[in-house]
Amino acid sequence: MSGKNTIAAFFGGLFSGKIMSHIPDESPSSADGRDHDLSHQFNQEIERYQLEVQRFNAIQQHHREIQDKQDKIMADVNY
Repeated sequence: MSGKNTIAAFFGGLFSGKIMSHIPDESPSSADGRDHDLSHQFNQEIERYQLEVQRFNAIQQHHREIQDKQDKIMADVNY
């Protein structure tokens, strides 16, 4: 039971900012531009994943259209 309380206390402290309050707002890497590069790479990854989602949705829609056509053909054949 105390294990759950320890975990709850940890996450409670984490979200209240007590545990992470010692982390500075500015990272040392921002001085030499690495922070900007990482941010740019992160944004590129987001764009890539958004394109993948669009591609997946288009394939899924195409699959639905094919299935609908097959269902219509089968319904016409059965009558």
